[in-house]
Amino acid sequence: MLGCNNKDEPFIQELDNENNEKNRFLTIVDYQVAGTRDGDVSKANYNFIVENGEKIQLYLEVFYNPTPTLRSGFWSLTGSKACSGYVRSKSLKFLGGQGEAPSIGGRFELLEKSHPRFFVSIPLRPIKEISW
Repeated sequence: MLGCNNKDEPFIQELDNENNEKNRFLTIVDYQVAGTRDGDVSKANYNFIVENGEKIQLYLEVFYNPTPTLRSGFWSLTGSKACSGYVRSKSLKFLGGQGEAPSIGGRFELLEKSHPRFFVSIPLRPIKEISW
């Protein structure tokens, strides 16, 4: 599932779509990470804008005591082919102490109707609260 990519940048691989194009890598033109930490739970929002202007939003809730575990995850694709579903963790990375913002990353399958639709790899990134 992994192609040539820069390990310091996220990537999204479309595993299947309605045009029978499989294993197509989407070009990410911009992305943002935000979230919060409350005790032993961190919540992270990842917003990706891909080459065709569509947006993929990923929401993760990570519980750690002491091993990090994906408690819940949801995703949505907005644009001409809107869809959404749950997130399944293939690997999860977590760094951060009590006095600093946690960093969350890993490899995830984005499920649509219980089937993998996208594969996402996210390098460790600090999550910071959204300031409006």
